[in-house]
Amino acid sequence: MYYRVGNQVKVLFYLHSLCIGGAETVVTEYLLQLKRRDIDVILLVNNYTESYLEKQVVDSGVEVVSIYSRHRNILIRKIYRLILERTEYPYKRMESIIDKYNPDIIHVHTSMDYLAKTRYPAEKIIYTFHSDVKRYLSLLSDINRKTIKKMSLMGMNFIAISKKIEKDVMSIYGTSNIKYIPNGLNIQHIRKYKNSRVKIRRQLHIDDDVFVLGHVGRFNSVKNHERIIEIFEEVHKQKNNSKLLLIGGDENGRIELIKKLAKEKHLNEYVYYLGVRKNAVEIMSAFDAIIIPSFSESFSLAAVEAQALDIKCIASDNLPEEVFCNDNCIRLTLENDNEKWCDAILNNYRMHWKNNIEDFSIATVIDKTISYYYEVLNK
Repeated sequence: MYYRVGNQVKVLFYLHSLCIGGAETVVTEYLLQLKRRDIDVILLVNNYTESYLEKQVVDSGVEVVSIYSRHRNILIRKIYRLILERTEYPYKRMESIIDKYNPDIIHVHTSMDYLAKTRYPAEKIIYTFHSDVKRYLSLLSDINRKTIKKMSLMGMNFIAISKKIEKDVMSIYGTSNIKYIPNGLNIQHIRKYKNSRVKIRRQLHIDDDVFVLGHVGRFNSVKNHERIIEIFEEVHKQKNNSKLLLIGGDENGRIELIKKLAKEKHLNEYVYYLGVRKNAVEIMSAFDAIIIPSFSESFSLAAVEAQALDIKCIASDNLPEEVFCNDNCIRLTLENDNEKWCDAILNNYRMHWKNNIEDFSIATVIDKTISYYYEVLNK
């Protein structure tokens, strides 16, 4: 069958879960947008989470199915999984779900362990890398790395969310079955929050004359929260009424380590730990600047969101260059000292970038994604 625009396409999205994170937020938005474009989408997860993202997807009419049980008791759910993942169950369950829904395309956004024994044709699978390829592969199980390699040799397709990822995938797998499609955001919706600054500051009891430095990201070592505290220390020396807002969930108790560091530097009363927030973008409107000194970033939703709000963005050169769009977005190296980062945060430097933030518009990105689906189906 030759597929053309108008033929309904059925796509099975595969993701570990809809817990709160960058990739999960992106996939949620894709599912909602594709559903509106009359693409028949089903979401397959390893585990139900009952997060607000999962609720959004279910409420939109997208069916969500799981490899493992939805038992209400979390402990029983974990035990159930620990027992079953040592058996053939997850592979057979995966195969039965694929047989039931018979998708035209499987779009994978997670590890591929359970696809290792599938009979589904590799040339109808699309694998999106959401992380730095080399770092991501180093964290995977041996079976996962071998599955990706085997599937790539059999014609599996890839989506790269940055040009660096595209280059790395081509180099590692020697494949040309790859398309650069960046993450998409609802830029127009984000811009509606530009006028929320006063409201959010009132809610957080922060006066308008206070300089607010912010960061959005889980407390993972790759986000480099220690460096954020060190740089904020320099900022606070120059602006003693400044505040630091940290939005993001804890990982492996790291938030306590960061609190300890802030306390040692006598900064605790100036640092706000806001946790996971559904309205993170709206809270960002209270920032005067956002800081992103990550050791590694495959994209950085926060950087693009900040620029959509016209907030100054100071980020490391570990972010892909294409996400730097506004002229008040400054790119520094981690080798630059804390004083240099502080200087960039507090002064009105300008850089001229050739990138256009509209390239990350969700409508543009969904158009490219659908086009790629048809391209893959018509090979």
